[in-house]
Amino acid sequence: MADTRQIVQWTLEQSCALRSSEESKTQPKAAAESVQSAKSYSSALRNPGRGFGVFGDVFVSSYVLGYRPDGGIGAVDYPSGGFVVSKEFSSAGSAEALFAMCHRCPANPRSHELAGCVGSLFQSPQSEETESQLRGIISRLGLEQDVATCFPETHPLWYGLWAISPAPASSLPVLKTLLAAMLAEDQREMEAAGKVDHRQIRNFASIISAIESAKQRNLRLHVQLLPLGHTDFGIYTIFPHCPFCKANAPVKPWQRRYPTELFTCEVCGTKYSPSETASMRRMDSEDRSLREALGIDGFLRFAKEYLIARGETPEAADGIIEETETMERQREEKVQKQIETNRRRDVYLDTHVFAGLPSVPKPRSELFDDEDPAPEASGRTKWFAGDTFAEVLRRSERLGIKAMIMQHSSADGENDRIVSNGIKEPLTLLSQWRSEGCTGKFHAHFRVPDSLLPGHQ
Repeated sequence: MADTRQIVQWTLEQSCALRSSEESKTQPKAAAESVQSAKSYSSALRNPGRGFGVFGDVFVSSYVLGYRPDGGIGAVDYPSGGFVVSKEFSSAGSAEALFAMCHRCPANPRSHELAGCVGSLFQSPQSEETESQLRGIISRLGLEQDVATCFPETHPLWYGLWAISPAPASSLPVLKTLLAAMLAEDQREMEAAGKVDHRQIRNFASIISAIESAKQRNLRLHVQLLPLGHTDFGIYTIFPHCPFCKANAPVKPWQRRYPTELFTCEVCGTKYSPSETASMRRMDSEDRSLREALGIDGFLRFAKEYLIARGETPEAADGIIEETETMERQREEKVQKQIETNRRRDVYLDTHVFAGLPSVPKPRSELFDDEDPAPEASGRTKWFAGDTFAEVLRRSERLGIKAMIMQHSSADGENDRIVSNGIKEPLTLLSQWRSEGCTGKFHAHFRVPDSLLPGHQ
């Protein structure tokens, strides 16, 4: 995946059938997660896209490549993820009832859409263009004193606009003026360049409307500038940052342990410890399987309706479904076969390489805020002390098992090591590490040849 951007998330404080928890009432991120399905559904009704959209009582949020019989020509979108509309919005009564609820909701500036009470906005806080634009607007409109009074002082300015939540009522007129001026300037530049970013225009217009609703209806506008981070392999990593303005900490990322001493934020002057603001957590899957939502029989019926609705004949749809489901079964069989092979390799390692050797607990990441105690290790997940690990390497060498990855985890993180390719002499590498002060926990990922596994043909 990739590093995240510093997006501004906002929500007008409200409680409803979608936002029933206290957290979703006031926290922008929780509110966004609570209404995500409704916003996606509403957007699909307005702008149906290729393979996505609403088909009867089913919302399709993702699709995969389908297959035609005998390699027929023509790409096929095949439904994959989504939800059943009536079930998804049962808390509101129905999709129609949900639209009625959002239409009369005071926190929904876009009354013809669902969940207009939340939104997001992106401008790079560190961008020289953003800073220059803001300072130019403030100077041109004579807002220096208003900005100094309404927002905490930060350099760059963008951080300060979102540092206090809920946004004080006194700051809303100034914030609206700044954003409206930025939007007007951006639109003029887009038109001149002939490249209009409709999403950016919509996002700016949405928060401007939300600010107006907050002023007129005495609602609280909650804002949050997300810190920098990274998403990959289902893990959301948040880098060390200032807890007040969310500016990135001036430390090297991807450390297992970050400095505990106090730093002074270069943006806002807040004193904080980088170790207290870094974290990692597992992300919930963003997509849901239609096979699970509909059951296999219901899914196959829907797949045919979907394909016909997108221009296939009933006969062609039947052929596509049969071919695609056959390919899916073959793929799943390969996955299960690999899982079984991995299990047999683990058993082999436990029996022939690790037998009788004491292992140590797997190193626990101090950044994970949701980590459960590690289960009893086996096979590829085992860790060892130095002398024991040396015996592990000797045994694997005698059996012709190659170490593909070697890793050392130190107590303080200062002597961590990992080598993931080109390990020709594992014992020599281990000896080198230990001479360099590596006295913690050791681990290796081994490639067990299929010829060593029981039942190999």
